[in-house]
Amino acid sequence: MDRQSGRHVFGWDPTFSASPPAGLALAELAPAARRRNPANGFRSLPSPTGQFPFHLDLAEILDHEAINAIATSGKLVFQTVGDTGQKSNGAAAQEAVAHHMVEQFRSPAADRPHFFYHLGDVVYFNGARDSYEEQFYDPYKNYPGPIFAIPGNHDGAVPRGDSPLQGFMENFCSPQPQHSEFAGESTRTTMTQPNCYWTLRTPFGRIIGLYSNVPGALDRQTPQQRNWLTEELRNAADERCVIVAVHHPPYSRDTSHGGYEAIGNALDAAFRDSGRVPTLVLNGHVHNYQRFERDMSGFGVVRTLPYVVAGAGGFAGYDTLHQIDVGNVLPSGVAAQAQDDSLPGFLRITLTATEIVGEYFVVPRPPRQLVDPAIKRDEFRVTL
Repeated sequence: MDRQSGRHVFGWDPTFSASPPAGLALAELAPAARRRNPANGFRSLPSPTGQFPFHLDLAEILDHEAINAIATSGKLVFQTVGDTGQKSNGAAAQEAVAHHMVEQFRSPAADRPHFFYHLGDVVYFNGARDSYEEQFYDPYKNYPGPIFAIPGNHDGAVPRGDSPLQGFMENFCSPQPQHSEFAGESTRTTMTQPNCYWTLRTPFGRIIGLYSNVPGALDRQTPQQRNWLTEELRNAADERCVIVAVHHPPYSRDTSHGGYEAIGNALDAAFRDSGRVPTLVLNGHVHNYQRFERDMSGFGVVRTLPYVVAGAGGFAGYDTLHQIDVGNVLPSGVAAQAQDDSLPGFLRITLTATEIVGEYFVVPRPPRQLVDPAIKRDEFRVTL
């Protein structure tokens, strides 16, 4: 935080002339095993650090110049991916993804990203507070913008003695921006999100972020989070763009994790009860890229809804990405549109008053990962 302005301090300044500096210890559980292992049990939710209904306005984080630039250009650009936390096997991949995300800040002013929205699993394997320097602050020390996040299952499975989501809450849901004791040499301050599930309000719509806990479920008994989501969707009835972000994906054709029916059912219930279908659903958890289109005519909407999985942010490295089985049968009305299980990568999302444009980029393999440019593998558009 800047001591004079009281605002958040982020990373490397893209206007500066110099360039920025440049193995799984535990097996990921197969779908059947994740249901039996008590380590994957539901965790209680931490207390919110902000006021209900848990909104944060982008104008509270970016300065007036940046907000004015968004209005002048008529577009908001942000980057998103999940599953970045790394140890030795994923360090090169996470650093390469971070490097190419920073490189996009060299784009013309109107096309520069304004923030990074993390889709969960910031720290492996158990959300340890003392792993944030190695797995979060150091890899993104050159990232110029704010980094927002929702928690993933590994963020929720905290070490014995820690309170639920303690590391995540301290670093992303701090009451005031401050320098974390685990930030190392990074100048980045903690974020001030109001809760582990929350809504980011922007000039071109809102991003509703959910916490799918450790086993892949919004709620255990009382539908607390689902009811909140229903109200958020209902209150966004007049907004053209509503993005829902949740770590566990309802749909996946990978051979390891698969889709999470409980998440899909909870989302569907909120869609029906609110009478509002969102514009886009973003997921992580599965370590690859997949894009699906779902026919939403059963919800009284004559359009499809994109569900996009972007979980190749670095943890899986270059050689342990989750592989896709094209023979896996999807539910009726859901169709696979694009996929990449070959390289780590990230999404760039552009919002305007009339459309969403999504672009998926993969990063080169070593030793060229910081030399060759990122490669665009997919592009999709959603008319608002």
